[in-house]
Amino acid sequence: MTTHPLNEVAAAAPSRAALRVRALGRDAVLVAAGTAAIALLGQLAVPLPFTPVPVTLGTLAVLGVGGLLGSRRGAASALLLAGLAAAGAPVLHGWTSGVTATFGYVLGYVLVAVVAGTATAPGRRLPARLGLMLLASVAVYVPRGVGNAYQTLEPNTAYTYLVNDHWSPSARYTSLPVADE
Repeated sequence: MTTHPLNEVAAAAPSRAALRVRALGRDAVLVAAGTAAIALLGQLAVPLPFTPVPVTLGTLAVLGVGGLLGSRRGAASALLLAGLAAAGAPVLHGWTSGVTATFGYVLGYVLVAVVAGTATAPGRRLPARLGLMLLASVAVYVPRGVGNAYQTLEPNTAYTYLVNDHWSPSARYTSLPVADE
């Protein structure tokens, strides 16, 4: 008995379930690689004299991961980094971990990756891509931006958002009147 050539091709083709498992496996590897890239580049830092928080290349890594892997995988990479740090894995700057005062920046990475992935989606013109990438980067650093909105605070302490120094409600400070007259 002979079989039709199309039946042989259909029998050799992987099933939908096998294709789905393969796609999920590829996504998992890409997300893990994205998380590793963010963690590794986050170790490189430029210390600034006016703040205890160094500027790391982690933000640049998140922009790249979101841009290369897309919004969904980029966000998953940033969420995995945050989850690992919260669970105690040494993936933050200086090979530290935990939910520290700068953990808000790590949470802000999720939105940065989403915006970066959106910026590099097919069909976008260069000005739109550049604008969205700038927006993604600014979201971490702007006062009251995404990263700053999630700053964890110590009891009776607030952050000034620009230099992350401490402010105490019980201290006396001089101020300038800014009310309209």
